Amino acid sequence: TEPTTGTWVLTPGNNPLPQRITIETYHDHRMAMGLAPLATLMDVEILDPDVVNKSYPTYWKDVASLGFTLTQR
Repeated sequence: TEPTTGTWVLTPGNNPLPQRITIETYHDHRMAMGLAPLATLMDVEILDPDVVNKSYPTYWKDVASLGFTLTQR
């Protein structure tokens, strides 16, 4: 069925997920912050992770406090 106006319902598909993805932030903190939760499903590599300093300087510290392991390369 079609979602109502102004509402989107996202449902997972049947496609297998990769084990790892790399996210290019394009100097946009929203790319890093918005896609980081994919780490609940797979390994996520964020290029230019310091981009979050613009709006949320403690973002990665807070993510780590939730139990995620952050590794710098």
